[in-house]
Amino acid sequence: MVKVSARSLFPQYGEAFFRIPALVLTTEDSVHPHRLLAFFDSRPDFHDLPGPISLLTCSSDDLGISWTPYVPLISARDGWGFGDACPVALHDGGILCGYVASQGMNFWDDAAAGSNWKLYVCLSEDTETWTHRDITAQLWTEETGNLFFASGNGIQLTTGSHRGRILLPMVERRVNSSDIKALIVFSDDGGATWQRGGTLLGGDESKLLELPHGDILMSSRAYPQRLWALSTDGGQTLTMRTLQVKDPGCNAGLAMYHGTLVLTSLDPPEEPPEARPHQDLDPSRGKSHDQLQDWFSRKNLVVRLGTLPEPTTSPLDPADISWGEPHVIDAGPAAYSVCAALGDRIAVMWETGQQSGSPHSPYGSIAFTTLE
Repeated sequence: MVKVSARSLFPQYGEAFFRIPALVLTTEDSVHPHRLLAFFDSRPDFHDLPGPISLLTCSSDDLGISWTPYVPLISARDGWGFGDACPVALHDGGILCGYVASQGMNFWDDAAAGSNWKLYVCLSEDTETWTHRDITAQLWTEETGNLFFASGNGIQLTTGSHRGRILLPMVERRVNSSDIKALIVFSDDGGATWQRGGTLLGGDESKLLELPHGDILMSSRAYPQRLWALSTDGGQTLTMRTLQVKDPGCNAGLAMYHGTLVLTSLDPPEEPPEARPHQDLDPSRGKSHDQLQDWFSRKNLVVRLGTLPEPTTSPLDPADISWGEPHVIDAGPAAYSVCAALGDRIAVMWETGQQSGSPHSPYGSIAFTTLE
């Protein structure tokens, strides 16, 4: 499964920049079975919140060949912007999606919980109408400086004593500090109430994957290698951390395909300093910690296949995963990606700079392809 289909771009409208892709496939029990939903930010430029950012969504009933017109999941208004969609396909056929809201605050600013920075989940039974719920107070602590959902997708567990539990990956920054960690939050009642779960110090935006025997694998953005961890208790704790797979510090995609792990991430070539672009590519306007990523190496999106050790037993040590050679999806500027299993293929969405007007920027457009 390394054949890359022809890629397509989500059509632009106006002067909007599309960023932060998220992707989810509805279950057989949905009102619209096997409907593929895409989510992304519509921004005035490539910068992160704050700003008049809206969350858009569209859907496909032919596994990505054609898409409906964009509709807002929630539109910027009254000084508030919204972003970082993290959807989950629920077992009962519905869709849950986490996102953040900001009024004048950046993640690297200390926020007052519930005042000018909020955390929401929204639910839909038909993929078209949504009910929104503010869950900020359920997840904020006295040590929290700021907190947001790691975009792309969450999961709902299918096996074990925690079957039905919904898990979303988040990123938390400690108050008065630049120290961040990856965080799992979970709900055992369909998204009504939420609890904080395992944390991964040094982690960042992450993806979660339920392994065949029920353990949870976390793959976290890190530099210069991705950070991996395991949970054996339904996301309540994280253990067995390891560094694996080259990474410039960027959100990546993770999925399972017939027992094989699929990772879509960046594999930038080595370049001399004089070849690096002389422009600002930091979406946080210079507020983020430069040692956590290499902004100028957001290029060359690849897919790697990972083989689990045999026999597949619990607990798995992430260091025992064997990763294959990278296969190029997009050799040009690229950034965040997400992938999802579509039966006999894998869908991939990612950020690309094809329509951004700069030969070096990975931001501006969202691309889509499938892998076979």
